[in-house]
Amino acid sequence: MRTVERLMAVLVVVTTLALVWSSNSAATPAGVATPITPFDPSHAMVLHSRFVSTVKLDGGVVTIRPAPSGLRPKKSEQGIEGQVWATSQIMSYRPQAFGFGLVTITKRAAGVPTVENLPAWVGLASDAQVAFSCPSFASTPTGPDPPLPTPGDAAVVVGSGNGSPAVVYRARSRPCASVEPASLSNALEMVSVPWTALGPVVSEAVNVQATVPACGSVFGVSSGGSAAAMTITVQAVVPESPEARSCIPHRSVNETVTLGPGRTPGAPPPLVGPGTQILHGATGLVRVVGPAT
Repeated sequence: MRTVERLMAVLVVVTTLALVWSSNSAATPAGVATPITPFDPSHAMVLHSRFVSTVKLDGGVVTIRPAPSGLRPKKSEQGIEGQVWATSQIMSYRPQAFGFGLVTITKRAAGVPTVENLPAWVGLASDAQVAFSCPSFASTPTGPDPPLPTPGDAAVVVGSGNGSPAVVYRARSRPCASVEPASLSNALEMVSVPWTALGPVVSEAVNVQATVPACGSVFGVSSGGSAAAMTITVQAVVPESPEARSCIPHRSVNETVTLGPGRTPGAPPPLVGPGTQILHGATGLVRVVGPAT
């Protein structure tokens, strides 16, 4: 009888050890980080312009949680959404989601306000995967191990209260062989500013004087059209957060706008002539985020 009891005890011990070994073999080995499942921002759940599910970018560096139902934004959705999609740091990105929530960003950057449980409007966008000029490889480069959680994704965070910060977080990405680090910066919005011609068109170029808003700088000048009419647009970037406006006031700057190919040997005939009408591009916020897909 005792022999049978001993055999049964040994069988229990062996079975228990086998179960423990099986469980441990399926688990992540000690000292190895648990892989982070990539998150697609397009799956973020927004209902009635409010986040109703928790969203995490870069493995939790940016966390967006649903705000309490009684917490209402002080800034209207209509004005802020246009401001978010005019953010210059996410030019050519694709919009994925927009809504109100509580935002915390654990990353820190010099000159950028701390964001912790901030009631804010948030725009999520993804890199449009434009062609990158990468060096040639003898073989196809392998991806990072573990994979990046949200490669090429970004969050534009605009605090809903007056004087709240407005920041942009761009997650780590891997356009070529190496991983590009994440970035956190004050949000800058693209605006088309008014300008005045300082004289007639001379040699297919015209000098203009543009009005740049406080804390802003000229981003670029564009022109387009035909021999009948050409439209000139002067674009500037300005901080989205009022806190960043403690700088120089608005000012006027002079720019030379080339309207044709120039008078060089072999160049096409002049496009712009004395009869060309010079038009002013629309002013205000410029949407830089591409259409949703």
